Amino acid sequence: QILQDAWEEVKRLTTEASFGAILRKNLLAGTEWVQALSVMAPVTSPSQPPGPGHASNGTPSRADSSAKDAAVGRMSKRGSLVSMQRSMTGTENSDSNDQLPNGSPVHENLPEGDGKASKKNTELQAQNIGTQFWELMNMLMRLMWEPENQHASLIVVTTQYFEHGTRTEHLENLGRAMCESFANVLRAGWTSEHSDAWSNWFWPKVSASMATTLDVLAEDHASVVERTWERAQERCSAEDLGDLFFNSLQKYAPHVCRIFKRPKKIQAFQFVTAVGWLVTFAKEPAAFFEELKPLTVRHVKYGVKADYVKGFGEAVLNALRLALEKEWDEECQKAWHTLWA
Repeated sequence: QILQDAWEEVKRLTTEASFGAILRKNLLAGTEWVQALSVMAPVTSPSQPPGPGHASNGTPSRADSSAKDAAVGRMSKRGSLVSMQRSMTGTENSDSNDQLPNGSPVHENLPEGDGKASKKNTELQAQNIGTQFWELMNMLMRLMWEPENQHASLIVVTTQYFEHGTRTEHLENLGRAMCESFANVLRAGWTSEHSDAWSNWFWPKVSASMATTLDVLAEDHASVVERTWERAQERCSAEDLGDLFFNSLQKYAPHVCRIFKRPKKIQAFQFVTAVGWLVTFAKEPAAFFEELKPLTVRHVKYGVKADYVKGFGEAVLNALRLALEKEWDEECQKAWHTLWA
């Protein structure tokens, strides 16, 4: 609770751009991965009217913006992540729709070496990194007591960070810089109790979740999963894959079989569809989580219980192992087990 209260006070005292400038400095902005994060374009749509957290001219105000609580959806797609070269020089594949929250363009064609250009780039970098982490903090604080939803949201956000150079070894420095930025803004309002809550509880929990995603991405599990699923479908028909799954289900979770009452061919098709959906998660977690809630609701209606998941997963993985035979190697096993977990 004290961290949530501290974040509300930060939002009252400063703006995204100011917070971004402080954080960028604390992150040692000369390093490559920080530079890449600095040019991640804000995700606010240029056609979106100013929300309650912006002044009438569209510039961020010191007031809290409830619209920012939709952080994950706004941070995940839209082609919102422009390349470093494009943002720094404004010469590559310019897109007039890329704008800051105040409506100004993300990049401008300014002469190299121009002092104004350098200052403008620094301001843009501060604004961009401020927006990214402002929205990250909004999401983390909003979902503080919803760990499963927070973890799901972190998977989506961390995937975007990975694309711009963030790796597991950067997380410790990131947590330290965030803590220092809070202290810079709140001054006497940031106490040893706050630092302890951040460093010994909150950030270790968040960074552990982010590290899992970053490690999976670094090992390119998505490519392994996609490739081996294609091979399984080449080796076996949908009906054969369905047989392998239901035979495995009888072995690992016979009590779950009762919920499968449709004809065999339909169930085989549903199995293939379900595994294809898992492959989508490996490649596009944002799309996966958009569909997860309605899918979960439907399966609850079918009588699926939470304790069925483990046995169901074991059956899926065993069916894939049988389908792939010798191609089910250590790399393949690790990728699929991590995906299911």
